[in-house]
Amino acid sequence: MQSVSRPLLSIVVPSRNRYETLTVLVTEVMRWTDERFELIVQDNSDDPTGFADTLAHHSSDVRFRYHHDPVPVSAIENCNAAVARARGDVVTFIGDDDLLTRHCVAAAQWMIEQQVDALSCAIGSYTWPDMLHAMAVNQQYNGRLLDQSSVGSLEWVDVPAQLQTLVRRGAQTMARVPRLYHAMVQRGVLDALHRDVGSYFPGPVPDMANAIAIAKYVQRCAHTDIPLVISGQSRKSMSGKNSVRLHQGSIAGEASLPAGAAEIWDARIPRFWSAPTIWAEAAIKAAGATNQQNLIRDFSFAWVYASCLAYNDRRYFGLVWKAILSNGWLAGLGRMPKIAWCWFRITAQRAIIFARKLAFGVDGRTFATVAEATKYLEDMIDNQELMARAFIPLTSTERAT
Repeated sequence: MQSVSRPLLSIVVPSRNRYETLTVLVTEVMRWTDERFELIVQDNSDDPTGFADTLAHHSSDVRFRYHHDPVPVSAIENCNAAVARARGDVVTFIGDDDLLTRHCVAAAQWMIEQQVDALSCAIGSYTWPDMLHAMAVNQQYNGRLLDQSSVGSLEWVDVPAQLQTLVRRGAQTMARVPRLYHAMVQRGVLDALHRDVGSYFPGPVPDMANAIAIAKYVQRCAHTDIPLVISGQSRKSMSGKNSVRLHQGSIAGEASLPAGAAEIWDARIPRFWSAPTIWAEAAIKAAGATNQQNLIRDFSFAWVYASCLAYNDRRYFGLVWKAILSNGWLAGLGRMPKIAWCWFRITAQRAIIFARKLAFGVDGRTFATVAEATKYLEDMIDNQELMARAFIPLTSTERAT
């Protein structure tokens, strides 16, 4: 199969030592009949022989581009290398246990034609059948695609407002900020970011760092309720570690973080590696790198501390307390009422979700593989004609605003 010299959509997939999920992703995406995309796998695995059969099967397809780097690098370095290889007008970044629907190509075409810088979407969530869980009740997620309803809507995103929502929750949520991970961004936006700061991901973890950084460069951002992407949670992923409560530890000992991350870690962020801390640190670092000082000024550290107290092991509570007191005892004590209120809200929400699981189980549909789940979503999008509803041509006035 031949493709155009400059693809419309680049799908970038950084990967390391997870061929059991990466093979599924490559196999399914390369079944697409569309010629307007390229799939880029940036592989940092220790031993690439486990991918040899898949690589050989697709070696003659010019849409598939594979590069193996045998020298271990951080997640940020691997992600930067993957995006740097992208040639498409629009770029998307997914994990090696995720999948995306073939409708992403049409969505990218709409972005180019309507001059839209970034597009986010509803995300289907699929837990791989081999997932392990610390809590037995969560076993019911395995093999499930959480229900995704869609009416084919599309709305414009108020980027500054979404950024404020993000920082006022201590970067514990992505809100609807434009981003590359599980979403799509025009190449020109990424080039502008890289030209200014030398990285597509100016922070210790790629998803949050990129989201904060590119928000400065995005003029027009849209969101659709169509689930164009499936987020996979697999046993060896960060989600897998989090599910068995292993997603926490020493900053210096975490190989996925960039070299020197511990030395420049913000004193206001607890000095250990966990979901609440690395997202917060990435947001602060990316805001600083792109000179978005207003985001740092409005950042809610109380949400970070409350999240650490709610989700992380007690052995890290001393580090949380040290971060709370980083600006002195008086400032630390002044934060306590807000921290307590945030902790109460987080804990109450967790209790409600847990009670619902016990009482009603988990919504969704069961599929043996993520490929079957993706096929279900693609059929739903086609049968309900959702793309035609959402991605309509804009008027000249809409394009000008």
